[in-house]
Amino acid sequence: MQLIAIDSYTAFHEIGLQLNAAVVSKDAAIESLAYSQLVKHHKHIQLWAAMSDDATIPLARIIVFYKPSDPATAYWGWYQANDQLNSVLFWEAITKKQHLLGAKQLVGPLLGTTWFEYRYKLTLDAPLVFGEPIHPELYLQQLQQAGFVPWKQFNTAWSTLERVKIKSLAKLADRMQEKGLTFESITTTLEAQHLRAFHHLTTVCFKGNTGFEEIDFEVYQLLMKGLGNSMDRSLSFAFLYEGQPIAYLITQQLLEAPAALNVDKDRCRVLRNFAVSPDFRNQGLGLMLADFFHALCAQKNIHTYIYALMSAAELSDRGAATLLGAQPLASYALFQKAC
Repeated sequence: MQLIAIDSYTAFHEIGLQLNAAVVSKDAAIESLAYSQLVKHHKHIQLWAAMSDDATIPLARIIVFYKPSDPATAYWGWYQANDQLNSVLFWEAITKKQHLLGAKQLVGPLLGTTWFEYRYKLTLDAPLVFGEPIHPELYLQQLQQAGFVPWKQFNTAWSTLERVKIKSLAKLADRMQEKGLTFESITTTLEAQHLRAFHHLTTVCFKGNTGFEEIDFEVYQLLMKGLGNSMDRSLSFAFLYEGQPIAYLITQQLLEAPAALNVDKDRCRVLRNFAVSPDFRNQGLGLMLADFFHALCAQKNIHTYIYALMSAAELSDRGAATLLGAQPLASYALFQKAC
């Protein structure tokens, strides 16, 4: 095996096509967007390919980069590989090069930032929602062989109408009005009107989370178009204060009904993400968002709820289990290896 530095993104993309044409061509637009943000905000960006001994057959490709604020961590992503790769030798070579740059750990997968695909799914069932990571089981095996261990973990959980105390919509509306808030569904019109506010709100709410960074508004617009294709807008809504969004919740349709639940996917919805402005926290708005979600679902005879891709370190994951009787459905991880 030879480890070769690639000097252009175009050549790196071509190697990816040789390794997995179906996946790389399907994700080409997102990958290009992610790379445009990566080169703006990161340093020591490295494009590597593992080639056969005669340098004719690609075995793997990977990108490694550093954040200016975190010089001791090397992040990796855009990984494609085949089963001919000696994963122990490959990762050993990558790790040694990062050690020489001063890195203490190698962390991934991360496609630039958490706006794009990251994590690997530990439970290898079909994807449930838009944005869930998809990868071959081979990659988990290769990481394990190379000595990677789960670092930051995430969970998807589920609950049902029987486990959740459904609040009266009238009482919820009264509580909202007491706080001087209005409630609106995220229609395409509302989204277009307040898209810059949603971009800002998302940035300030998730700032500091592992792998999260601000992206350009134009890129955010394109990503929201993709999310909109799977969004249930009748169950996605915002709280507005003086006409501006200060909290939101996005609900998605299921891609596939989870086999483990034996549920009709039309009677199931996914709470994909929500955010509350830091200026309005500690007022119970997060719980009120969840209460509205469950009450509106019950009104539509939707009785199974999935809470997607929650960080295991965050209160929302523990709160879902404690307050909503949520049980694990799938798990995901970022992986770490010492340099």
